[in-house]
Amino acid sequence: MFWQILHYDSTQDLEIRKSVIRGLGQRKSERAGARLLEIARSSDNIELRKAAISAFGRRGGQPAVDALMALYGSEKNEEIKDQIMNSLAYSNDPKVTHMLITIAKNPQTPIERRRRIIMILAGHSKDPEVIQFLEDLLKQ
Repeated sequence: MFWQILHYDSTQDLEIRKSVIRGLGQRKSERAGARLLEIARSSDNIELRKAAISAFGRRGGQPAVDALMALYGSEKNEEIKDQIMNSLAYSNDPKVTHMLITIAKNPQTPIERRRRIIMILAGHSKDPEVIQFLEDLLKQ
């Protein structure tokens, strides 16, 4: 893994950096996860941040869910917020479901993101909170 991090840091080539990010995403070490999260939070390049978020989300598990939820809460860039939401979309964690409902209910949330959330939540059709949310939408 050390060579991956070294290679990421030693090149400015976008495709090579994306490849390194994908490689880090396949490793289950804490160090690889920490590096992905660092890139997701602080890279100057939006594409690299999105790739790191995607790779980090694919690692799965509670630490990934918690970190991505926290990142969403502090993020200002709308593209990055969309990527975080997409990375959380496949989680069955009730905290994620609640967060998505809260985002969809917020009138400040862009309409396209709200539509995407509704599509994501429709896949959780057995969750009582989701059912109630969708029923409430139909009543409006």
